[in-house]
Amino acid sequence: MNHQVRVLKNGLKVIVIKTDGPKVMSAQLWAGAGSADETVSNGGIAHVIEHMIFKGTPSRRVGEISSEIDTMGGAINAWTSFDETVFHLTVQTKFAKQSLQLLSDAIFNPLFDEHEFAKEKSVILEEIYMDYDDPETVASLLMFKNLFKDNSYGAPITGFPGVVSKFTRNDLLDFYKRFYRPNNLTLVIAGNFSIEKIFLYAEEFFTKSPLNKLTKKIKRYSPLKINTDRKCSISVKKMPHSLCSVAIGLQVPQYTHDDVPALDVLGAILGQGQSSRLERILVRNSMLAEDIDAMAYTPWRTGLLNIFAKVKSQNLAPFFKELCLQLNFLTQNILSSEEVNKAVRLLKGDDAFSYESVEAVARKAGYSSLYTGNPDYDASVYYEKISRVTPGDIKRVAEKYITKDSITAGIIIPDSQKEDNRQIKKIITDSITEAFKKSSSKNIKMEKKGSRYIYETDDGDTIIIEPVKGAKTVSARAAFLFGQSSEPSGSKGILHIMSSLLTRGSSLKSPDEFAKIMDLIPSSIQGFSGKHTFGISGEFLAQSFNEGFELMSEALLHPLFSQKEIDREIEITKSMIEESSTKGKSIAFRNFKKTLFKDHIYGCSIYGTMDSLNTINSKNLSSFYNRAIQNKMVLSICGAVNVNEAVNLAGTLFKREYTAPPSKEVKPWSHLKKSAQIVKKIDSEQSHVVIGFKGTTLHDEQKYPLDILMEIIGGSSGRLFNIIREKLSLAYEVSSFSFEGLVPGFAAFYAAITPGNEVKVVEIIKKELLDIILNGPSKEEFKRVKSSITGLKKIASQNYATRSADMSLGYIYGLGEDSEKKYIDSIEKVTLNQVRAAAELFFKDSKMIISLAGPVDENINLIG
Repeated sequence: MNHQVRVLKNGLKVIVIKTDGPKVMSAQLWAGAGSADETVSNGGIAHVIEHMIFKGTPSRRVGEISSEIDTMGGAINAWTSFDETVFHLTVQTKFAKQSLQLLSDAIFNPLFDEHEFAKEKSVILEEIYMDYDDPETVASLLMFKNLFKDNSYGAPITGFPGVVSKFTRNDLLDFYKRFYRPNNLTLVIAGNFSIEKIFLYAEEFFTKSPLNKLTKKIKRYSPLKINTDRKCSISVKKMPHSLCSVAIGLQVPQYTHDDVPALDVLGAILGQGQSSRLERILVRNSMLAEDIDAMAYTPWRTGLLNIFAKVKSQNLAPFFKELCLQLNFLTQNILSSEEVNKAVRLLKGDDAFSYESVEAVARKAGYSSLYTGNPDYDASVYYEKISRVTPGDIKRVAEKYITKDSITAGIIIPDSQKEDNRQIKKIITDSITEAFKKSSSKNIKMEKKGSRYIYETDDGDTIIIEPVKGAKTVSARAAFLFGQSSEPSGSKGILHIMSSLLTRGSSLKSPDEFAKIMDLIPSSIQGFSGKHTFGISGEFLAQSFNEGFELMSEALLHPLFSQKEIDREIEITKSMIEESSTKGKSIAFRNFKKTLFKDHIYGCSIYGTMDSLNTINSKNLSSFYNRAIQNKMVLSICGAVNVNEAVNLAGTLFKREYTAPPSKEVKPWSHLKKSAQIVKKIDSEQSHVVIGFKGTTLHDEQKYPLDILMEIIGGSSGRLFNIIREKLSLAYEVSSFSFEGLVPGFAAFYAAITPGNEVKVVEIIKKELLDIILNGPSKEEFKRVKSSITGLKKIASQNYATRSADMSLGYIYGLGEDSEKKYIDSIEKVTLNQVRAAAELFFKDSKMIISLAGPVDENINLIG
């Protein structure tokens, strides 16, 4: 900052700042006098003097000061705070001399005319009463009153009506003569002008104060110590308004304290900007507040961490609970460097923009000079300290100043509220106490297994994180043990509709806005559903993980479920059902599963039916969703993440209230007592055959030899492929499918056959199955397939999305967060004899089901 400082012979300090840009200037006269300098008997008098200073001088009648400034095309005004009163004007530089002469006349020669004073008192009283009608102001006054009971920061700057109404002209003169001495004033002038000319004008006009002879330095108060013995204080008042206005303060040190830069960053992290922590969590995610702001306010003697919010009455207790959970979270966790640096950039960016006007340049210099003696403190020293704030500093100051007992709140509630003030205070105090107790035990258990970190939260959720060094992307998956088995009997398909709609807008974003943000990040976020699980997955670039992860949490926790989107998804699903009903492969598999599983959910389509889809609407979908989201969650993250930062972010973004109902037990199904065939004649160019058996479960050790068997017989290089396709050219596609569930699933082989060869292909499949039962696979087959399965699994695990899915689903099914490693290890341990035993166990033709769909005679005999 290009500035010069001189002290006039009467002690008045003059700071002149040369700026570039338009030929305009701002002159500000800073008086070291504010409401904190008042006593009980003259509270509000500094504010009254602010009003009266421009009410005429011996050479200028009432109104002439403003009129002269208007003629110059300028503006003149003033403000009063706790520790200063400031009189300021802005004009074109060519009016520098006239404006400074006018300002000096107003400051040094006020008339304090009795008649004007009487009129102005009425105006000031109206201003006070206007504040009393504003719930936000009243909430703030209540908070300040209780937070600063021991000093005048607790009194309103404008004063109390009963005191102000009794002021006399002599009262004004006494206060004015004491505090408006030149050695208690600082004149700051900023603009595009000649510095020397400005100093000449200052010397000419500001050495003529009638108080020049009273040169004794005013002794003001010292900084206050933080009161560590205080208790949580809640003040409640009812007013005729629809929303609750909340003002919260936690005492922190004064402006020059070493902790203030970190506290300012903490305030920005909490409540400045659309992506701030409280805005994101309390307004956009949980919708517990309609509006919220936070900042550190640090005047001369002591400061406070401010939080202001508007809240619906029914949300008041949960709002305080969640707010305090977030506050205490900061005392116990190291935030990410990204989040801290973002707040630092926000503060520095706001500061940079503020220098666009000469008024702001002068204001910063005046504030810095008054409180530190250095006009450049704010512009250089302070922001250098801001730049050095670290995540550790944030945790340190949070631990130091944020406690349950440090919270002071003023709350205005609607007068329609039934509970009395005492009841409301107790409800809020209980919420605060519960939040601090609960959050203090968050993430109570952490276990490291190999490269993965497992956090069991006290809410019952599990967070699994695998950082990958050198990665450029991140994959995440939130899964719930709540699937198709939990659907109401009359609304089959509702799970698929629900999971498909998770990214079709949220309570905060329209579907188009949501899609646009996903493209801009960029990211891929989508819901998923299955027989036993549902959830959401996301893939993000490393640099946009925080933003994408937040969007993913918003999609999961605050889906829109508009009737328009529901109807659209139902129509899409109906089209899928209709299309699959004409495809031979789908028909063959559907009939196979329906015959094997009957009415069990394993035999039902995840898409539901035409009739069941017609029952789904916004009301029952929302009710089903609320049941689903109340289950325990397993959240997995894999890729370019910092473990501490990721778990903190996860704990914040995905936090929710739930009752954790027990998952429905999946009942087993009854297998057929003998083999069966189902033949469906359709108009097609190919026949589609499925030959299948009862399978195994996710937890059965037999699934490993069964998987080897399925690959030996029906794999891409398996027996059936080599014989049916490669050797005999009877089919284009030959493959195998298996499904393991919480109860036994199925194991099946499929072929797309040239019409006329159906019996021949079925006989070949049956023959190979009999051979594998009687003779088992060869050693060469066995060795090749084991190597193929483990190799393909390892190749697949390169993909972070695959690893994330394996971690979450493996854990939720009780297989462990390292289920893919256990799978490979288990496959490696399978012996040839175990495979032979599995063939005899699973492939008995007495329990075979054959499903055929194609241009065939429905009386064809495939069982034999």
